[in-house]
Amino acid sequence: MKKQFVVLLTLLLIVTSACKKELNNGRQVLLILNSNNPESIKSRQYLMPYMAHFDIPFDTLDLAREKLPKNLETYSLIIISHKNIAQNDGVLAKTLKISLSGVAKEGSGLLSFDPGLFTNMPNDAEISFADTLLFTSDSNYITAFHFSPFKLKLFDSLAFPVYENIQGNVLISIKGKPFLWTEPLRNGHIVHWASNDWMDTQVLGPLGGLDDCLWRSMVWAARKPFVIRGLPPIITMRVDDVAGRGELWQNTPLYWVETANKYGLKPWLGLFIYNLNPSAIKELRTYIENGQATASPHAFGRPPGRGTQDPTLQKYFKEIKHDFTDFYYYPKAIPLREKEYDEFIFFDHQHYKPWSNEEAKKGLDAVDKWYDENKPLPKSNYFLAHWYEAGANVIEHVSKNWGMNFIAQNKAIDMPWNDSVPWVMQGPFRYFEKPGTSTNNASRTLRGNNPLYYADFTNINGFRFFNCFTEIRDDAGYEWAPDNDVNASAGRGIRQLSRALGSMAMAVLFTHETDFIYLIEPSKWEQEIKLITEGMKIYNPLYLTTDDALKIVRATKTSKLSKIENNIQKNELKVFLSGHSDVKSYYYIFTETNGKINQQLNEIPIFDKQIEIVSKLSN
Repeated sequence: MKKQFVVLLTLLLIVTSACKKELNNGRQVLLILNSNNPESIKSRQYLMPYMAHFDIPFDTLDLAREKLPKNLETYSLIIISHKNIAQNDGVLAKTLKISLSGVAKEGSGLLSFDPGLFTNMPNDAEISFADTLLFTSDSNYITAFHFSPFKLKLFDSLAFPVYENIQGNVLISIKGKPFLWTEPLRNGHIVHWASNDWMDTQVLGPLGGLDDCLWRSMVWAARKPFVIRGLPPIITMRVDDVAGRGELWQNTPLYWVETANKYGLKPWLGLFIYNLNPSAIKELRTYIENGQATASPHAFGRPPGRGTQDPTLQKYFKEIKHDFTDFYYYPKAIPLREKEYDEFIFFDHQHYKPWSNEEAKKGLDAVDKWYDENKPLPKSNYFLAHWYEAGANVIEHVSKNWGMNFIAQNKAIDMPWNDSVPWVMQGPFRYFEKPGTSTNNASRTLRGNNPLYYADFTNINGFRFFNCFTEIRDDAGYEWAPDNDVNASAGRGIRQLSRALGSMAMAVLFTHETDFIYLIEPSKWEQEIKLITEGMKIYNPLYLTTDDALKIVRATKTSKLSKIENNIQKNELKVFLSGHSDVKSYYYIFTETNGKINQQLNEIPIFDKQIEIVSKLSN
């Protein structure tokens, strides 16, 4: 009888465990909102896009329609996604506090954007305004990459509730009051955010400097092991307006590419094709064939007499004892189509409109002729037009004839670079808010100097592209902008790459050869690249060509984590993904030992439809 009871009890435990797995569908996170509260829109429009970007599978519970489930303890992390979650319902607030505090004490983590739920402060607590956050601790995992005391200036003032005498460890303060703080419990953790309004691009928004604190607060709070797909620490380099001007320094035309390669960087080059002399083309071919760079046509380039008479540049080259000569220009070039500035391939820049079909074809045929004369010279799969300006009438050629399926496009096709042209509404973050300008206009109404990151599919004229690029525009105005000040240039590069890596976005060291690199002394250029790569070592980055990086980013959109199963007895984790991936990609497993969080980066093989991966956990 005793033996039968043991067997029955064992079966009951197995069934109960199976039910728990089924109840939360293998999701590790429960996100709670209350659609009766207008604040819930911030959960849907700000927080959920982050969850999708980090690829953290979650269940959603709407308190306006559903009761708390009985299986709360099966979730590794529970997120209270906006303030006043109980909607001034005292009974509901008490129930939530008791239930959530209970499961947190037993090991589930809590991440709360409604600190009033767990404090004695009323929902109508005093509201204050400030535009600067102060990082007060770098000893916690959440803020470890923000060396205190560090001030983060917001784009605009943030409204926040004033909390006094909180229990816990304040990691970020605002106007001397808690903004982000942690609270340890018996077996679990709670992370409190005073507000989620910083996710608004009017205030700060994605890639603004808090994204890493968001996902790291989830990791810190969650019961381990905890899984995030995210993006590995990929670093690429993008150089527009490449004309091969290194000979001004008695060097090879593209010597600066070799310098970048020396420290691991593999640049994508946006070519001014008519400015590349035979020596530059030969050097370029070597870099491409060796996998040290990729390149594609960006514009025809800068004809003689345009832009070379700038008094500032003339003065600079006189000071460094160089003759400032015109750009080389391809002797078989098609007749000039513009009266000033650069010669564009894909758009009539000076008239703010696409080329006529006839002129568009003439330009594309000219590019094909140049490439045919200089073959072999493989093109990158990345289409990035000068000033992002392209007409719909070039897209079929770019897709079919050149085989390009990646694009950088922050505004609608056929539209010029103009403050009146809005940014495109695409993921991962630009879905809901009223769009700002596609230019880099710094007006807070236009928000053109906000950092941007696109990683989403787009259909242009019936052709499908993956739109992806990163620009940290608020640090130096649009790009990295290096110069001969080594420390300042390296500092900008480190900050911009760190910002992207902290956001789990593709990190891009972005600049122009024309206007920036060709004015930098070669020795100083090397010092800058060396300092930047040394500053990146803490991230253990993967230095990839842009083409290879884009494929990995695309894989995070064509495939998703679907569920996670943890087998404690075997010390292993099963991770399930659905969709498809045409390249190897990655996911993270986070574990914890004696209060220290460990990170394990795991590979995802190429797969179609679905895959199950078993990972042994680190002890």
